[in-house]
Amino acid sequence: MFRFAHIATIGAVTLSLIACGESGDSPEVSPPAVDVGILPDLGSDPDVQAVPDFEFDLLGDSDVSTDAALDETPPALSFASPIAGGVVSGEILQVTLIASDASGIDSLQVWLSGEDLGQTQEVPYEFVILAEDLPSGTYTLDATAVDGAGNRTAASVTFEFEQPCASPPCVPVEVRWLSPRDVDSICRTVGFEVFLLPQDVVESVEYTLDGDLLGSSEAPPWRLEWESREVPDGTYELIATSMREDGRRAFASRQLVVANRGQDCALPPEVEFVSPAHGAVFRGLLPIALTLGESAVAATLFVDGAVAAEVEVSRPMLELDSAAYPEGFVELRAVAVDARGRSAESERHVTIDRTPPDLTVLSPFGGTYSETVFLAADLFDAGGVERVDWYDASRTSIVLEGGLASIEGDGPIAVGGTDGRAELALAGWSSGTHDVFAVATDRAGWSAIDTASFVVDRPPSLELVSPIGDVLITGPTVVIVSVDDDAGPVTITLFQGESELAIVEVGDRGIVTDTAEFSWIPAFAEGPTALRIEAVDRSGGLVTLEAEFTVNHAPRLDVTVCVDACGPAEELAEWSDVLLLRATTSDDGGPIERVELTIDGALFATDAAAPFDFEWDTTVVDNGSHELRLRAITDDDETGEWSRIVTVAN
Repeated sequence: MFRFAHIATIGAVTLSLIACGESGDSPEVSPPAVDVGILPDLGSDPDVQAVPDFEFDLLGDSDVSTDAALDETPPALSFASPIAGGVVSGEILQVTLIASDASGIDSLQVWLSGEDLGQTQEVPYEFVILAEDLPSGTYTLDATAVDGAGNRTAASVTFEFEQPCASPPCVPVEVRWLSPRDVDSICRTVGFEVFLLPQDVVESVEYTLDGDLLGSSEAPPWRLEWESREVPDGTYELIATSMREDGRRAFASRQLVVANRGQDCALPPEVEFVSPAHGAVFRGLLPIALTLGESAVAATLFVDGAVAAEVEVSRPMLELDSAAYPEGFVELRAVAVDARGRSAESERHVTIDRTPPDLTVLSPFGGTYSETVFLAADLFDAGGVERVDWYDASRTSIVLEGGLASIEGDGPIAVGGTDGRAELALAGWSSGTHDVFAVATDRAGWSAIDTASFVVDRPPSLELVSPIGDVLITGPTVVIVSVDDDAGPVTITLFQGESELAIVEVGDRGIVTDTAEFSWIPAFAEGPTALRIEAVDRSGGLVTLEAEFTVNHAPRLDVTVCVDACGPAEELAEWSDVLLLRATTSDDGGPIERVELTIDGALFATDAAAPFDFEWDTTVVDNGSHELRLRAITDDDETGEWSRIVTVAN
């Protein structure tokens, strides 16, 4: 899964704008490309847009008009980054666009290989894609800008993305021995222990003695207890092997002397840390607790190689003030000594952190969402971030003093974990703008706060008002639809089949409750005709409505006249001699039964089979004007007519 966020200076898109999609073989999906016209506000009520009628004649006989001149120049749009054909690598992919128009940019929407990143009206036009889980490969960014007059411009750029090398699997694991030491011989039961850096990528540690597996440990401090009397006294090679999920391994070895006979087997001193734990982070007092064996007569605590304190053997507990040591990684080492001068050691590594984390919300940041918003933040802390909690600012108040957060009100709406990322379902959230807090808490207890906002916008609802039911369409028809949306404006498009007939925009920013009217002149078609209406709101929410109607036009006639050659009857200025009239007919309601020709109101001839040809000798009539009328009649008595006043000149 890859996640993305829009930054308007956004997730998941805040909005930054973040969103969330499945990564992998991204399908090639083209973004919608629809020309949108903005209609003038003809009404006196500021909440209602009066929409003028539009007529669309697919036969080309009608004109389309509007009541006001519109800006017809599309906006200028281009990608500033990434560069076409370039190679991009990193955890964050920055997308920057340049858009301008005399009417202003109303919205700008971006897709990554068909995955909708969302849209914005904010300048600069920037999006951030959190690319940690984005596979390496070729990607295409598509963008569409809409200006204040509804004109659209599209732009695209193709580039290569390469995942950066990070741990795991690129950074090797370092294995350090904590116990036993090279200088000691061991007897009876002994504990093996190692320190790993980093240790969060390791699944287990295996211990082998001269190649034979002794056992394994699956959690820090990676300790294994072993009974040394299972092998004869002698010198052995002990190897600790860190095992990772990807199969990579790291090794560390020690020489181990086993001596279970004689006085050398008297138990040496033992020392172990009870606290702090490996990798713990502190900002104030650092509590130290040790377990010492019975033979220990003295113990010393070292910090980064320097003596920090002598430990009371009877009560091996103390506290260190972390302010006395540099911020960052610190090595603690406890050394116990017995009466014979033999020593034992134990180590812990901790981090001293006196600085709150750095936190910047990437998503959301000003975008618009309808179902889910992806939450993401850019984080840094020397000691590591413990978690990121997200709060609804309308139900929670947060005060940050001295790097510590005081929170009152409702609990978090989402918990992002150490990377700050989470998905927030918007079911139950009201439409409109919402503010959220991100609170990052590091392992030392310090906090940082950042805020972001996003808009909740549900897809519009659409209803066909007229025509409805079993209606026979015989000619031009007014189509009326009603639309409701919580964040307009809404663009409504009318289709017959796959042909786009008309497009209008209703409403303004905010809640839209309106109707749109279309003048539909249906094309000739036999049988049911599909009428499709699409509504798209400002955030890209789409709803589609479909209906079927039976279209039955009157028969249509096209007449040609043949003298030396054939041509449209309308183009012949004067008629003379013997002419051939040919009628070509079409009808979507049934077959043509016959065609009748009348001249000056008198029936001249009837033809009952196509081609419908009529020969007229103009010399038998007077020169001057004469009325010709052709009637096409179907088997159910539907008629279509063609008539002309012609001039006979012999």
